[in-house]
Amino acid sequence: MKASRRTIARVLAGAAVLGVSGWVAGAQIGTNGTVLGCVGNSGIIRGVDETTGSCRSGDTALSWYTKAGTDATFALATHNHDGRYYTKTESDGRYALQGSIPTRADGPCFDNANRYVDCGNGTVTDTVTGLIWLKQWDCLPQNTYAGANQAAAGLKNGDCGLADKSSPGDWRLATKAEWEATIARAVALGCTLFGSGGPPSLTDDAGTACYGTGAGSSFASVASDVYWGSTSLDGRTTNAWDALLNVGEILPVGKIAKARMWPVRGGTHS
Repeated sequence: MKASRRTIARVLAGAAVLGVSGWVAGAQIGTNGTVLGCVGNSGIIRGVDETTGSCRSGDTALSWYTKAGTDATFALATHNHDGRYYTKTESDGRYALQGSIPTRADGPCFDNANRYVDCGNGTVTDTVTGLIWLKQWDCLPQNTYAGANQAAAGLKNGDCGLADKSSPGDWRLATKAEWEATIARAVALGCTLFGSGGPPSLTDDAGTACYGTGAGSSFASVASDVYWGSTSLDGRTTNAWDALLNVGEILPVGKIAKARMWPVRGGTHS
């Protein structure tokens, strides 16, 4: 018995509920309920040409039939390769590319002693604020407010030493409140230009001493400089709050100025 239109529709609807996104494979219902498709040299399956009713030049025609006495279904199989989702047909057991599984970036990491914990994937978790910081803090060049926010948002796995499965849109710049929470302990310890511990206004990994030379930190050679925040100044939106890691303060800076950017993800977004 060939697959009915209702059966195929039911299967596709079920797949959507299960979270298969971005249909890469296309298929059409042909004569007597046969599922038709075409596969190109890249291995991607797509529907037949709507104008000619045939496969495109260079493609190979495919069709799926049923086992005796059962409807044809595309059983969702636990076969994940390269972040893409595959299905298996009942007729021959071979896998076909059907869609994409959205990947999720790695979460924070923890230990039982430190404030800052190196996750080993190009990120460092601050267990006080919950922020996940880019370990290569100086990877992205100085930019304006808009340019810095856009560059941070475009960061992804494979950039700047990242192996965290992050995607564009996962990264951002810290808010004013997050920068304040980040430097608060360091400022209290005197980690400023005019304090006893000296800049930058960060602590070591343990969170008990100034960053100093960086010997006790997961971050190497952090510059005592101005870093963009994402929060605009209320009532004067041509300015944004920046972190001045030399003096340990959060101050407004004109958005057309160029400053450093240090991307984060996670946290509270407050």
